[in-house]
This record gives sequence, C-alpha cells and structure tokens, in this order.
Amino acid sequence: ISTGSSYTVICNEGYSVKGFKTISCTEQNGEATLSAIPTCRKDDKDSCQFPELIPRGFMTYASPTMVGKYEFAMYQCYPPFVMTPNMDFMRRYMKDSEASASKAYKDLYNIAYCNDDSSGNHLPS
Repeated sequence: ISTGSSYTVICNEGYSVKGFKTISCTEQNGEATLSAIPTCRKDDKDSCQFPELIPRGFMTYASPTMVGKYEFAMYQCYPPFVMTPNMDFMRRYMKDSEASASKAYKDLYNIAYCNDDSSGNHLPS
C-alpha cells in the first residue's frame, strides 16, 4: 500500500468485514500511517454487526474483538447534529460504576455496544 492510496477489503464467502471496509495510507511528518485495519470474521447469526452509517452520523471505530462480553463501536455526527448516548447503556454504566450522569455522558456519548446475550446492537442517537 502506498501513501495516498486506499483499498477496499473483501472477505471470503462465509466471512464479513469487522470494522471499516477501507484501508488507507497517509503521510504525516514524513512517516506513513495506516488507518485502522479491518479483520474478516466468520459469519455468525449472533455476532454484532454495527452499521457504518446511522441517521445524521457515521462510524469512526469498531472494536475488532470482544472486550469482556461486549463489542463496541464509536460514532460521530455530521455538523450541526449532536450525539446522544444510548440511555439504557448510560443508566447501566452509572449503576455499575457509580459514575455521575456528567461522567457517564462524557464516557459514552458516542459509543454503541453489543453484548453476548443476543439482544442486538445498542446505538447512540
């Protein structure tokens, strides 16, 4: 991969891209830097599938693996919209960590999650 180029990742049959589908290479201060590298994961009806686009926003990061019993993704809004955290996730976080509403908001405002109980994705809005 050369500086300034980008490539789209395509997985073999039975596998899906986890994370962004595009790898790009940029140069900063004379050093080449690769974007986040996606992985191919075996299709599983119970696995998390985060959408690249949400209403008025887009994904900026997807965790390549489970973190504990959760998978995460981060989203950003198009200007002038503002992201609101998933309220169920925020309430659970506040209860489990005893965090204030202000801290929970700062930590979770752009986070989507999916857990291994097959309840599906929980997206910010």
